[in-house]
Amino acid sequence: MHLSLRLVSLALCIAPLASAGNNSTPLVQACSGYSFPRVACMYRYASKMPLDFYRKASIDISNVDTYSSTEVANDDSFQQVGKATFLVWDQQRGSEILGSDPAYDIVFTISTGGHEAPVYVPDTNELWFSELGKGELHQQVISLDGDSPTISEVLTDPPLYAPSGARYRNGKIYFSAGGGNSTLEGGPYHPGIYSVDPKTRKSTIEVNNYFGWYFNQVSTPTSHTRYGSSLPTTWILTSTVASGLVILVSSWAQDLTLIHTDSAIVLARNHGTSTVAPQVQASVYRYDPATGAVNIVDDTLHCPNGVAFSPDYKTLYLTDTDAGVPMIDPRVPLSEVPSLQYNSTNRRTVYAFDVSEDGSYLKNRRPIYTAKDFVPDGLKVASNGYVVTGAGKGVDILDTTGTPLLSIQTNFTAVNMVFGGKNLDELWIVGHGAVARARLNLTGPALA
Repeated sequence: MHLSLRLVSLALCIAPLASAGNNSTPLVQACSGYSFPRVACMYRYASKMPLDFYRKASIDISNVDTYSSTEVANDDSFQQVGKATFLVWDQQRGSEILGSDPAYDIVFTISTGGHEAPVYVPDTNELWFSELGKGELHQQVISLDGDSPTISEVLTDPPLYAPSGARYRNGKIYFSAGGGNSTLEGGPYHPGIYSVDPKTRKSTIEVNNYFGWYFNQVSTPTSHTRYGSSLPTTWILTSTVASGLVILVSSWAQDLTLIHTDSAIVLARNHGTSTVAPQVQASVYRYDPATGAVNIVDDTLHCPNGVAFSPDYKTLYLTDTDAGVPMIDPRVPLSEVPSLQYNSTNRRTVYAFDVSEDGSYLKNRRPIYTAKDFVPDGLKVASNGYVVTGAGKGVDILDTTGTPLLSIQTNFTAVNMVFGGKNLDELWIVGHGAVARARLNLTGPALA
C-alpha cells in the first residue's frame, strides 16, 4: 500500500515536469491583419521551447549561426521563422511599428565586402555610405531624386579611407574614418574624425590622435543639440580595438564638445584597411574642439562600436562587439594577420549610459540587450526613442529597456542603417552584398 502511494506521488510529480517542456501553443503564429509567414508573431518571445531544441554556436565568422537555424523538433511552426521578413515580438508595439502597409526591398546589389557609414543628406536628398575595402577611397552616393534611386561613386578632396560611421549636421557630413596607411595614394591616412561638404566634396580633419598615438579606428558618430538650436551640436562616435573611434560632439556647454571611443584599429588591421597595430586601449573619449582637449569618459567596453543618443539626450547607447575577435599583437606582421574570428561567448551587447547634466561624463552603465544573431553593430535611435541595431542577418528594434519589439530579417549581413528620405520615414540598411530599404511606421530624429 505504501509502495502504491509512493508510485502515485512520483507520477504526479513527474507529470508537470514532463508537460512543462512541451508547448501546445505554436511558437510562431500569424499576426492579425498581415500576411503569414511574411509577418510572423512570436508567441511569448518563444522563451519556452518544447523539448528537444538545439542551436549550434558557430565559431566561423563566414557562417555565423542564426536564430532561425535553431532546431525545434516538436514544433513545426518554428520552421516559419526562416521564411519571415518581419518577426513581431511584442504584438501591440510591433504592429504599431509595422503600420498598415510595411514594405521591404533590396534596392541595390553591391559587392560582398563590408559597407558602413550610411548617412542621409537632406540638402541634396542623397544617402552616402562607404566600402571597407583595402585601398578603397571612393564613397558610394545614392540619389533619392526621381522615380527610382540611382547610385554612383564620389571621391572627396582629399580622399577618406575606410569610414565606418557618419552623421549629418549643419550642412556637413562628419565621418569617422578607420583606415591607416602611409603609402596609399593620396595619403598618409590615419583614423580620426573628418568633416565633408557634400556639395563641394571638400574634406577637413577634425581630430586624429590621442597625445601622439593613432586612434585604433574611428567607427560611428552621433550628434544632438540638447537645449535648443541656439547651442552647439553634440556628436558621438565609437571605435574598438577591432572597430574604430567614437567621438561625441556635445552641446551641453556653450562650446562644441566631442566624445569618441577608440579600439578599432584591430578590426581595421584584420580587414586590411590599417597597416598599424593598436597603440591604445579600447576607450570612449570626450573631445572639445574649442580647446583641443581629449578626455577619457569610459574604458569598460571591450570593443565599443555603434553609438546613439536618446531623443532627450539623457541616455547614450553603445554597442560592444567583442564577439568579433581581432588580432592585435603588434609582433605579427601585417601579411600574417588572420581574418576576424568569432566567439559567441564574448560580449555582443547593447549598453545604456546616463549622461551627466553638464555632458562631461557617462554614468550608470547597464547592459540592455544581447544580440540574438552575431553582434549589434550599427546603432540608431528613432524619433520615438526606440533603439535600432544591425545584428547579423537583420535589424532589431528595441524599446528603451532593450526588449525586442520587431526584427527585420535580411538575406545579407546588415552592418549599419540610417533613416532617410524627405520625411525620414525610410530605413536604409547597408551591409555585405546589398542595400535594402524598409518602410515602416517609424521615423528618424529631425536633422539640423
